[in-house]
Amino acid sequence: MAELFRYIAFDLWSEIGDPEAEKYFWLHGPWLTWLATIAYLWIVLKAGPDFMRNRKPYNLKIAIRLYNLLLVIINTYLFFGSVFAFRYGLDFVGCGRSLSNENRSSMLHYGHLFFHTRYLEFFDTFFFVLRKKNSQISFLHVFHHGIVPTLMYVGLKFYPVPFNGLLPTTNMFVHIIMYAYYGLATFGPEIQKYLWWKRYLTTLQISQFALLLLHCSQPLLYINSPECNFPVGLILINTGTALTFLALFISFYRRTYCSGNKQQQLQSKAPIKEASSNGMAGIKYGNNSSGNNKATSILDQNHNSELLSCKSKLA
Repeated sequence: MAELFRYIAFDLWSEIGDPEAEKYFWLHGPWLTWLATIAYLWIVLKAGPDFMRNRKPYNLKIAIRLYNLLLVIINTYLFFGSVFAFRYGLDFVGCGRSLSNENRSSMLHYGHLFFHTRYLEFFDTFFFVLRKKNSQISFLHVFHHGIVPTLMYVGLKFYPVPFNGLLPTTNMFVHIIMYAYYGLATFGPEIQKYLWWKRYLTTLQISQFALLLLHCSQPLLYINSPECNFPVGLILINTGTALTFLALFISFYRRTYCSGNKQQQLQSKAPIKEASSNGMAGIKYGNNSSGNNKATSILDQNHNSELLSCKSKLA
């Protein structure tokens, strides 16, 4: 029995996984990934709210700024490194394209580092908890942070192929823009007036999953080519991921920008970021009431026309 347990817990994953991926930290078996995810869920859904119940919200503005800056730097490094490793995206397309040993090692290196940023991004939610922004800990937010580490593990452990590099690479680019926006938004009204493009962050996220869905249809072009060996499991996982997140983000976009709720529409134009990685930003207004009233008046005039435009785009 002990030998069977040891085999299932350790040796099995070495046999069925990619031998080179086996060398990287946290990629031997899925147990650390699952343990970290369970701990995350317990902290943000139970332990964290219980800890903060009788406490005042923490002032973490400086920490959030540094956190966002760190993630901008990390994702910039990973994005450009991945672009070069995949030959500017040429390796994402085509049939049977293989990487040189050097490029394959680079792919695993950048993919492995990006995998670990998914755990760092747990602090998106931890900041919500410590600031008592529990209303921002939505299903989309928690699902996003909870499922992505496992998806990344599966991709690196079992399918470290060029075809699988598109979503992580585009996601790195999206995160550069998102965390730059979130960091700038903490500097108050003087900077926030230039951050009118919040809604387009969600549009960008929707676009990346639409692109992934289109990318997953690529094997259909080579269905009659016996030399092409696209991994079926990978295609199913990527297609399921794209469809799930596409539906969730479109639903979020509709609720936030197309719901017909005037106050929600106005708030979405002048947010103060409370640290999030999936568009579920906390909303708060500053103390400049005259500035806010002026902005509200202008936004109110454009509300009906923007709502009609939004509905026509997502009809």
